[in-house]
Amino acid sequence: MAIAADSLHYTGDLVMNVGVIITLALSARAEFAWLDPAFGLCVGVFMVVNAVRIAVRSVGSLMDRELPEADRAQILAIARQHPKVRHVHDLRTRSSGLQKFIQMHLVLERTLSFIDAHRVSDDVEKAIESAYPGADIIIHQDPEGVAEFHPPVGSAMS
Repeated sequence: MAIAADSLHYTGDLVMNVGVIITLALSARAEFAWLDPAFGLCVGVFMVVNAVRIAVRSVGSLMDRELPEADRAQILAIARQHPKVRHVHDLRTRSSGLQKFIQMHLVLERTLSFIDAHRVSDDVEKAIESAYPGADIIIHQDPEGVAEFHPPVGSAMS
């Protein structure tokens, strides 16, 4: 964003300086007297439109946003590749600036030991991190066939 803003600054300076030279040369003639204010208006509109674009992109990159659907599909595919993962649910993703956050529940065979379930989770986490380096990844393991209890939002148990 900073490079785009700096580039806009230099582009605006260049366009304005070239425009001043051209309009000075042409506005000396009476029929081109309108050229200087018209060019100034065009440069102003150019700068405002591009400044708004940069501002919108900057605000968007600072706000938490869900990762694009293609990334979410890739994360699910990576998690499902592990042979001991039965199902993946409650995938939550977001990005804030350059940081990505990924959370999910893995449904694993209910007879797996705690250690084995942890290893599966670690394997999936490493695979996702290789595709999304530096992502903050949280994985919850669910035993297959056990219903999860989700208390209502705002209840004393939540």
